Amino acid sequence: MPIVFKYYNKNDFPVFVLATAHLESDRKSLIKACLEVFGYANQDFQILTQPNGKPFGVLGDKIIQLSISHTKDRLFLVMGFDSPLGLDVEYKNRDVHPGLLERMMHTSDERNIHPLKLWTLKEAFLKMTGTGLRIGMNKVGIEEVSKNLYIAKCPKLKTKAQICHLTYREYLVSVAFMNDRKRG
Repeated sequence: MPIVFKYYNKNDFPVFVLATAHLESDRKSLIKACLEVFGYANQDFQILTQPNGKPFGVLGDKIIQLSISHTKDRLFLVMGFDSPLGLDVEYKNRDVHPGLLERMMHTSDERNIHPLKLWTLKEAFLKMTGTGLRIGMNKVGIEEVSKNLYIAKCPKLKTKAQICHLTYREYLVSVAFMNDRKRG
């Protein structure tokens, strides 16, 4: 089963499920694996896109939040019900050009975060908002809450979110979400 990670809220309900498979794999197998976690196996599922290009799923009358990221050899998918989601994945040994690092910095406090990790945190947040990289990364502030949990804020978008970060094999993975919503 391609499930990598499940993040639960205080009510023991998964806020999101992260899955991965080889890039050649069928995206449907990732979707099916995630849906099984939520108890919706073998049901019709469609992926559609919002006008800004952000994907979402439809399962009967339910809207499913999702985000997709890939590397040259792996496909990653994050899925949930209650919160907009954003996902970014990068190889952990990739270099970030110093000039790019300067353009993505919001505050000097972020210098304590590894540059590539900072990139995945910010891109996951921007994907969650639906803007992608149309908003500069330097407009997004990142604050570490604990070892693998961060808060992202963007005054320009009037948006704040949590970001869960993990290392999976040779990949840095960041998932942005808003955890203040209730399951409906």
